[in-house]
Amino acid sequence: METQPVGIAETAEYVRRLLSQKARQAFPACAIAAVPVDASSPDKTGFFSSSLPFQIAGKAGIAPEQAAICLADQIQLDRAVFSRVEPAGGFLHFYPADPWYTACAAALPLPDTSLCWAATEEDFARCLPRTPAQRQIQQTFLRLCSVLRNCKAEGMLCLPCPDAWLSLLCAPSEQRLIFSLCRLAESDPAARTVLLLETARSFSYFYDTLRIWAADPRRTAARAALSYSCGVWMQTKMEQAGLFPR
Repeated sequence: METQPVGIAETAEYVRRLLSQKARQAFPACAIAAVPVDASSPDKTGFFSSSLPFQIAGKAGIAPEQAAICLADQIQLDRAVFSRVEPAGGFLHFYPADPWYTACAAALPLPDTSLCWAATEEDFARCLPRTPAQRQIQQTFLRLCSVLRNCKAEGMLCLPCPDAWLSLLCAPSEQRLIFSLCRLAESDPAARTVLLLETARSFSYFYDTLRIWAADPRRTAARAALSYSCGVWMQTKMEQAGLFPR
């Protein structure tokens, strides 16, 4: 039995293997060189996307939309990984399921770093942004630091948060932030600033929509843990990109 994939790279490889198998079954006469899979979060939902139907269409002499529908019909989803697969304009989009987000939130490592809520606007006066994107990243991080200082003062960061409570992070804005953090944690230098900006926007969407406190203390603990993870990873990647004052 295949282990459930966690994170962006593992899940993308899982999709590649799945599509490669289904392509051989549905189009045995088409030799598939490689299966392209990308993770993206263009709006409020993260998903994994493949342009494989375009490759098949060129070899089978059919429309990419037809190839996408044929492949989608072949796929039996593991509901612990994906909630649905949708053909869209010749692409196949795989949407992660709630258990996948829970597993990713639980597995997201926290690198060693200084207290991520300590930074202030005065600190960043020594590290001025060079672009509007960098300015937005820094401003959002300062807002996050303020949120985390308030969480600490109110005891939210001291709440225990077992992995089971992370399953309560099922709102669209919470899952979007988890998806962005997974992408940021695995990012290489070339994509670092782009994914910092994506994460900053995901945090703003999350906090503007839900805040941290909830009537259920388990949800409060889960949101506080997610926000702290966001702070740690944003600071770590900002330091690597030269956007954090030293």
